[in-house]
Amino acid sequence: MKFIRYLLILHDDKTYSKFPKSLNMARKLFGIGDKIIRYATCPKCCKLYSLKDLKTDKPYHCSYKDFPNHPISSFRSPCNTVITKPVPETKGIVHKPALIYPIINIKDQLQRLYNKKGFEESCRKWSTRPINDRELSDIYDGKTWKTFKDPNDDQLFFRHDVSDSHLGIMLNLDWFQPFDNSQYSVGVMYGVICNLPRSERFKTSNIITLAVIPGPNEPKLHELNHYLAPVINQFIGLWKGIDISTNETTRKRIRAAIICCACDIPAARKLCGHISACIACHRCEKVANYDTRNQPNFGGFHDMEQ
Repeated sequence: MKFIRYLLILHDDKTYSKFPKSLNMARKLFGIGDKIIRYATCPKCCKLYSLKDLKTDKPYHCSYKDFPNHPISSFRSPCNTVITKPVPETKGIVHKPALIYPIINIKDQLQRLYNKKGFEESCRKWSTRPINDRELSDIYDGKTWKTFKDPNDDQLFFRHDVSDSHLGIMLNLDWFQPFDNSQYSVGVMYGVICNLPRSERFKTSNIITLAVIPGPNEPKLHELNHYLAPVINQFIGLWKGIDISTNETTRKRIRAAIICCACDIPAARKLCGHISACIACHRCEKVANYDTRNQPNFGGFHDMEQ
């Protein structure tokens, strides 16, 4: 981008003086990309703060108390961690958030998906697939998809007449190491639209990015609730219904329900809150043993009859 701008300015400085200097500036100029909602987060307790509420002329301290509804909460001292850092600018020192938590607007991402050619048709394919009650080949054969009812009208939520507008979302959450030779964990939460066929469901272009959880460490069980709150608020709006424009119709009423969470055991425990760290199966109560690294091991099914 800089090189193209350099050539254009050499050709005509006045005409191309406002040509963008970077890809990011080009996206802003043309209005391309998803709207990102940013929060300042406390690096210790993970409490979120709106950027507009933070003062820039002095350091900002976290005022959150763990378990605020507890009777003895008034006797607890606040977190008091500094969540801003001094940044030198031309006007002087400005205090800006040290850690940012970004989430992406779900409505804008759905708008982008519904504008894709053939997306609505793909969402309708599940309603015309052959039914075999003796096989479980996909999520459509499961009890949740077949029996989940809409409390507003006591009808099935997933039915043929709304096969492309009532979406079933599967949540995924996991952490990864973005750097070599450094202990730094970053979490990503994303959603998969189960209405799509399996061949298209997990394509990168069809996945909804929900949030990027900053590091360097994974949040504890109750601390993850701070990161989940703004995402769930968007899903509450999706459950009530949103209007978006599509290729096939002028406006379409879209609703969505979270019907599944697919994670590994530690992430599922944090996201869902009902899975034991050592006993993950609700049927056989298989207990994990610990290996030499003091990590839980869920293997050891030598005798399947047990």
